[in-house]
Amino acid sequence: MQEELFTSGRDIPNIDPSLEIWHWPISLYLFLGGIAAGILFFAALFYVLGKEKEYPAAVKFASIIPPIALSIGLLALVYDLTHKLYTWRLYTTFRIESPMSWGAWVLLIVTPLSFLWLFSYYAENYPKTEEKLQLLKKFKFLIKRLFKKKI
Repeated sequence: MQEELFTSGRDIPNIDPSLEIWHWPISLYLFLGGIAAGILFFAALFYVLGKEKEYPAAVKFASIIPPIALSIGLLALVYDLTHKLYTWRLYTTFRIESPMSWGAWVLLIVTPLSFLWLFSYYAENYPKTEEKLQLLKKFKFLIKRLFKKKI
């Protein structure tokens, strides 16, 4: 048996607990998810309070950030997974005690809603792009049903 002398109480292998920090994809997802959640929260709050005309930047113009941020964050999450092909399993079950299950289902609901919020102000915010692409005319039937707007 060989004795070892430690002069410090730190960094003793198999004795001191070791902490593993998250890799960059998880940090990126949490950061972008927080930005998207904050923007969507305040946009919805100002819309419900009837102050969308007072705060157009929060309600209309910032609506482009959440769908992009959530999409990049979700791609970072899938990139970080060990078994990427089993991502679909998060969406086939719901376990009330699992934070992963809650997160997957909340993202499944919030991400499409953020795209709908963006498209609800699309023609108003980006008129030149709409003139060129004419996306609203292509999806006229869907927009009439969802937003009950005349085009």
